[in-house]
Amino acid sequence: MKKKDLSIVMCFRNEGSEPEMTVRSITETCGESNVEILVINDCSEEEPDFSHCPQVRYIRNKKRLGVAVCRDIGVKAAGSDNLLIIDAHMRFRKDNWVKKGIAALEKNPKTLFCTKSVDIGFGLFDLRQTLLPMSHGLPYYVGCDLKLFLTHKDNPRKPVGFRKIIESKWAEERYGGMYQIPCLMGSNYFFKKSWYQKLHGFRGLKTWGNSEPFLSLKSWLAGGDVKILKDIEIGHLYRRQNPNSVPREHIIYNKAVIARILFTPRFAGELINFLGDRPEVNKAIELLKANAAEIEAERDYFASITTCPERECFKKLRMDDTNPISLQRHEGNDQREEEKSTGHHGDDQV
Repeated sequence: MKKKDLSIVMCFRNEGSEPEMTVRSITETCGESNVEILVINDCSEEEPDFSHCPQVRYIRNKKRLGVAVCRDIGVKAAGSDNLLIIDAHMRFRKDNWVKKGIAALEKNPKTLFCTKSVDIGFGLFDLRQTLLPMSHGLPYYVGCDLKLFLTHKDNPRKPVGFRKIIESKWAEERYGGMYQIPCLMGSNYFFKKSWYQKLHGFRGLKTWGNSEPFLSLKSWLAGGDVKILKDIEIGHLYRRQNPNSVPREHIIYNKAVIARILFTPRFAGELINFLGDRPEVNKAIELLKANAAEIEAERDYFASITTCPERECFKKLRMDDTNPISLQRHEGNDQREEEKSTGHHGDDQV
């Protein structure tokens, strides 16, 4: 049997007609390329019909496993070393995207690529269409930046005590058709199966959330990189709300797992402690304790393939690793020392 040119991994849960529309969009735009589509039904209440598409390999989970685990299952089952991960609500266009993606991977086997991600959910695109037009005028995104610590200053709409860690934010577009970006985003990721497996993919994450920062940081720390392919455009139906419930503690747990596996114990502890004492944080910490052996095994493995120290990685990606709470405490200590030596007590001194 001839080896596949490209394996596409698409998982879904309760997506209505979108999985079928996405598959049709792929088959109508992939040309003569030998493509397989691994469709993973994550215990959905629906049963889409893919009988019209011989390229589909259908897998149905008996229980909900979550996006990260489904994608790992799909990559393991893939018949090609060239992979593309997508969501189940996408549209493709006839821009030779298969050959362009494969060509980029052949030249950059240790690179994770994401494509230009076109937002088809603003009402300007008819979702009954299977093809993304060559000229569309729709908003688009080109990967993400990463931030390690977030507070109210980063998002004034949040309460004063707002704290988050390891967050992605849409990046500003730069000149050029292909360049490095800190983080994947858009569910449109090309990579070599061998590189993904060396990185252990999304192993360790629960349900949904933070898979892009996890995989991107892994690639950077292991000596690879992450790039945008702007000459491939893939439409993505960005939904304002996830149709499937995700426990809040699982999202926080995923962030903590990223810290524990990828960063030094001291910095990982600093990140997790920054989240404070909240019920969902405490639940996540209990999950960390329950899965400590698995997390430690992954940490040891990743340490064995890491070639770029975390501080060097942060500098390369322009990520500020300064804990703002510690900084405030440090500045407060400096001010108190100055008050002791000068007798000046700030603005209260008349």
